[in-house]
Amino acid sequence: MLPEHVAEIDRLDVQHYALRAALEGNYIAPVTDPERILDVGTGTGQ
Repeated sequence: MLPEHVAEIDRLDVQHYALRAALEGNYIAPVTDPERILDVGTGTGQ
């Protein structure tokens, strides 16, 4: 649907792995027993 730019996809992937390493996980919110989680669908799906 939208144009695909390989350089932008690579940048988003690197950003994802850098943030995940810095946060030591995929999230920092205190999620204890969620009933619902909103995935806004941003990024490359990593």
